[in-house]
Amino acid sequence: LQFRQTRQTWDTGSMRQPQGTDDLIEIEFLAPDPGAFGDRVGPARHDRRPLPRWLSPVVLLTAAALVATAAVWQPWQHDPKLRTLAAPTRQNITLDNELVFGQSAGRVTTATRAAGPDGERPADIVGHLFATPNGTYDSRRWALFEARATSAADSTATSDGTEVNGAAAEFSHVRVRNKVTWGPFGGWNWRVDSNLMSQPETKAFAESVAVAEDLAAIATGYDLGDLQPVGSAQAFESVFMLSRELLGTENPSNPHATVLQYENGAQLGSVAAPDDSLPIAEFMFGHGIPVTIHGLPGRLIQSHDLGAVATWMEGGRLIAVTGHMADEEVLSLAAAVRPATPQEWADAVGPTFETVTRTVTLGSGSGVSIGSGTTPEGEQWRATITFGNPTFACVYVGSLDTAAGSCVFPTLLTPASHVVNSAGSEDQFVIAVAPSPDLVLLSITDANGGVTVYSAVAIDDANAAIAALLPVGATYELIHAER
Repeated sequence: LQFRQTRQTWDTGSMRQPQGTDDLIEIEFLAPDPGAFGDRVGPARHDRRPLPRWLSPVVLLTAAALVATAAVWQPWQHDPKLRTLAAPTRQNITLDNELVFGQSAGRVTTATRAAGPDGERPADIVGHLFATPNGTYDSRRWALFEARATSAADSTATSDGTEVNGAAAEFSHVRVRNKVTWGPFGGWNWRVDSNLMSQPETKAFAESVAVAEDLAAIATGYDLGDLQPVGSAQAFESVFMLSRELLGTENPSNPHATVLQYENGAQLGSVAAPDDSLPIAEFMFGHGIPVTIHGLPGRLIQSHDLGAVATWMEGGRLIAVTGHMADEEVLSLAAAVRPATPQEWADAVGPTFETVTRTVTLGSGSGVSIGSGTTPEGEQWRATITFGNPTFACVYVGSLDTAAGSCVFPTLLTPASHVVNSAGSEDQFVIAVAPSPDLVLLSITDANGGVTVYSAVAIDDANAAIAALLPVGATYELIHAER
């Protein structure tokens, strides 16, 4: 570059004066002249050092790895507005559901067995459970969403405007629980259950959940507040089925978990479950303390309904040992759990209730009548139940003044059913105990396919029962009234 000063009026004094409006500087750009400064003298400038030969393949390999990572992850396809949650791992089931105690816990009084490991698995669902710290199924705030795949076309909102994300929705409310179902929407049928959340809060949560690449997801803009991720919907369904069987509130004609009840009050139950089921077990049964069972991490929990609960994951199953007994006794039983031999299992699931025969005089103090009729032999029969400590139900055949009573001592966990053999005859009776007459019905199907349905008799606000003659060749089941 060559600079040509065309006009300059600078003061060359000790301090430069401000330029005036007429003080202009013009710069003219000229083409470079390599020979303007003569030949180059002095040491020659060193050329750039060549790159090491090993660097080129490293660069190529690094670039290839980045391309491969991008092809798998494809970050441009992940919706930045959604937060996805890891999918659970469905473990291989290496432990069968035929489990027993290796030490004596007395005789098995009732046995409920699911139809094999595959029958225990919940349907394929995507979803997640969120709860406040130390929250449980019966306390504090929580919200669960589940999505089940469908090929049906999307539904549209109804005329009354009941919708979620533009799809027709149905809301229900029972005390502190809210439920909303909607869809099909986006290839899924959706459901949200919440506890201690209002209907608007439940709807807002429902509108924030999603499924992204078959993973449960929730909008990043949704404020969870104190709700925290607990576990997958698959784990929730598995643990929920096991808890219902342990509590005796599941339909016994269609069990989804395997449970043995022993005469000492202990229960041994298990269900096929994914690997994130242990936190859900604490949510369902209550929070406990860490323990080690069979060398595996577990929890020891105190439950109001089940007593001490020792639970752990083993062989692709969630196993639980419960009982109203000392913690040490429950842990000892848990440590003794092992697979049953074929003969041990046959003995365990054989006759489940001992019939106690006694002669009593029936009167007003002999319990509440829950059924009566005439046997095929023409004899009168009557059934009663007495709640207390112990609770017992009896069937009397013969004279209503003095009769031989065949009694069972039902578990306090309801609904439950028991077959009673009549003393001195071949007649059989079925006695069903339920928490409410509005919830459970007794259905008997005779050998010709005829069906008779019996409604339970209300005993008090918390108990109901029913008894019926079980004809030869007949089967029975407890059914929910809504069916």
